[in-house]
Amino acid sequence: LVYNGPLQATYQISWRWKLPKRVVTQLKIHVPHGSEWVDQGKLRRSDELEELVITSLVTLKKGAKQLHFHTTVNNNILDHRLRAMFRTGRKDAMVCRADSPFDVVKREITVPDSSCWYEEAPRTWPSHSFVSVSDGTEEATVVHKGIHEYEVTDDKSRTIALTLLRCFSNAGNPTEVFEYQEAAECQGIQTFDYWYMAQPGEATDYDLAKDAIDMIQPCHAMQTTTHKGYMSAKHSFIGLGENDSFMVTAVTAGKEANSLLIRGVQLADTAAEHTLKLGVCVAEASKVTLEGKHMEFLNVVDGTVKFRAGKREIVNLLVKWNA
Repeated sequence: LVYNGPLQATYQISWRWKLPKRVVTQLKIHVPHGSEWVDQGKLRRSDELEELVITSLVTLKKGAKQLHFHTTVNNNILDHRLRAMFRTGRKDAMVCRADSPFDVVKREITVPDSSCWYEEAPRTWPSHSFVSVSDGTEEATVVHKGIHEYEVTDDKSRTIALTLLRCFSNAGNPTEVFEYQEAAECQGIQTFDYWYMAQPGEATDYDLAKDAIDMIQPCHAMQTTTHKGYMSAKHSFIGLGENDSFMVTAVTAGKEANSLLIRGVQLADTAAEHTLKLGVCVAEASKVTLEGKHMEFLNVVDGTVKFRAGKREIVNLLVKWNA
């Protein structure tokens, strides 16, 4: 136990793991017409062992629905993959969900028979910030920061496998150009942050994405100098109405003074009407393209913006207010 206070409890888990130092093989480098490529013999792990030290701080905060893992690895092993495994036990789940830029993607968990294929069917997939598995009665979700490869195992455990390290000396298949890539071995101290949460039922795409962004990009409080304020004690910079299916993904200053560009996506398979309220009284609002070109003016009522977002539509809003 590292810390036990009124707001959180943290446990430290350390694991010292004796592992083979590297992959051993007979490499034959060919130089046909000047391009080097490598012919690999039978691969095996070396007899030389090294101790891999993995330390995880596991924190549960008061009122939180997720566990936070902060893992530190002093990586001195070559040619290996290190994954964090979460057994969900959702054996009846047939699909998993993972987010990508401006979308939440469903993928089949069952791996097709690829014995006659030129390449095996993929088992690992990309993810931006979360992976989730549900059988309708319970949802298990792993949220991750800066870690982008996952697999959900095609067995009864339906384990979410999150790749922490994927170390290799040469990218590509053996017949491609051979070039030793030292940095790809990811040597030295590496740190990772990820979260695990379980909840009843099946969450919406919006709820999963919102929970993930709250974990990996939380709000930060900053102390300022003493000065006279003009806003109320309780204030929201940007707020949406009751229909929770539109995810705001970016807010930037517009080219003109007193203007904002707000980008978001409709994370639902149906269109919906939304109401956007800002901390200022909006004078004018319009939909624009990704390049910022005008598309249509929007209805502004009592300083709030009303707009419609289609199925999985990326929406860009240009909002202006009076100085």
